[in-house]
Formats: sequence, structure tokens, C-alpha cells
Amino acid sequence: MSEYSDHPSIAVVLLLSAKYTKITESFNALIADAVKALKEKDEKYKDFDKKAQEFAEMERIEQQISEHDNWQEGQKDADGNEIPRPAMPSDEQVKRAEELRNRDDREAFYAAYADLKQAEIDLRMKHAADEVDEPSGLSSAELQGILRCVGTEGTVTLAVAHPITGKHEWSRRECLEFLAANFC
Repeated sequence: MSEYSDHPSIAVVLLLSAKYTKITESFNALIADAVKALKEKDEKYKDFDKKAQEFAEMERIEQQISEHDNWQEGQKDADGNEIPRPAMPSDEQVKRAEELRNRDDREAFYAAYADLKQAEIDLRMKHAADEVDEPSGLSSAELQGILRCVGTEGTVTLAVAHPITGKHEWSRRECLEFLAANFC
């Protein structure tokens, strides 16, 4: 016997979750393909991924330098343990970060990055309104079972067509109200 046989509401939640995950994955793949096509089509995104890695390296090195320089004797973490001074990046790394910071194409990259992020948000908003076959068919008894299984206290995080994060945190009550409004 399955661990879910005594809890049909758990099975319903799992089925809805699987259907919802498929819809979300399909949506995210659509957006990723559209962004990839945009990067291939527009000249301002030439070598975009390579530049993104390089400038991310610069930012990481600069963050390490900042953490090293801003460390203070006696700093403690959330558990009260003393934090050792972060290591300073090597001279080569510092030189590399400086070279990247002074590159002629840095500002153009960040402008292109902002444009690409806005294009992705616009694509998400445009396609979020597309019709999809949504999971459906919860009975009142199934919803009551889900309520008993999930409870009403705390939060849940769902993958959604959010333009920036791709996820949304809801209270359990809001999530149950969403299920009731859309699937009963």
C-alpha cells in the first residue's frame, strides 16, 4: 500500500502540483527561448553571455575586497560566533577586476543588460495572459482534505509567471482561497 492511499487529499495536491509544474516549466522555457532569440538577433547582445560572466567576476572580486576592507574586529554572526576576516583577493584578481571596470564596453553591457531584463519582463507579462489548460476539478471533499493536509498557518512559495522572480510567496490561506476560486 502506498503512503498516499490513506490520504487521498495528498494525492490530489501532488497531482495539481505536477500539472502546475508542467505549465510553469513550459512557460519558463518559452520565455528563455524568446530571450535567447532576442540575444541572437540584436547586435547589442553580441557576446552577451561571455561579458556577463566577466563582469560578474569583477563584481564578485569587488565584493570580496569590500568584505575584507569593511570587516571589523569582534564581528559576530547570527549565532554569536566570531567572524574571521575575509580573505583579500589575490593581486592578480584585483588587477583583473580593475581591467574589467575600465573596459570601454562596460557601460554598454550594463545598458544592454537592463534592456534585456526589461524585454524579459515584457515577454513574461505578454505571455502570462496566454490561455493554458489549467488543472481543474477539485471537489469540496478534496478541498477539505487539502485544507486538513496543508493547514492554514504559515506560507507557501509557488512558481508563477511573476515578471521578475518567477515565484510568489503566499500565506497558506491565500493559497487555499486560490485553489477554491480556480479549481472548484
